[in-house]
Amino acid sequence: MAENKTRAAAKGEAPSSEKLEELLSKAESCVEEIGKEGQSLEDAFSNYEEGIRLIRQCSKIIDGIEKQMKVLQEEDLQPECSGQSGESEEK
Repeated sequence: MAENKTRAAAKGEAPSSEKLEELLSKAESCVEEIGKEGQSLEDAFSNYEEGIRLIRQCSKIIDGIEKQMKVLQEEDLQPECSGQSGESEEK
């Protein structure tokens, strides 16, 4: 687990799903701010930009998680090597 956090930190990615939830919460706040009456166009646009930035970060985190899941699934599908190359298993 610590290795994943280290790798994620080295790539500038969030080390955990907690970070993802935090980003999603902030993006949700941006949407709420945009929906408030009486907000200036500049403020609404600023909130829109921030929301887009946050969603892009979330997307990167999710993409990374999907890649990790695919690697794990591929590892599960590969037959285990017994160290005896060239021999086939009998069933």
